[in-house]
Amino acid sequence: MCTVISEFRIKNYVVLKLNQDKPLKKYSKYSIDGLEFEIVPVYDAPRCIAIESEKSFLNKEVKFI
Repeated sequence: MCTVISEFRIKNYVVLKLNQDKPLKKYSKYSIDGLEFEIVPVYDAPRCIAIESEKSFLNKEVKFI
């Protein structure tokens, strides 16, 4: 699991900066605070993921499912 160390918004998306690299295992969704989110592609942003949400996820754990 990774922890969100910072975040910023782009329209209706939030980009989450993680404390470590994403796992190499295959996954199709993210789980944060018990909520599941679809993957939004992010390019050229190491240790970052994006989801469609208006909530804050700072210091939350991200599970790759």
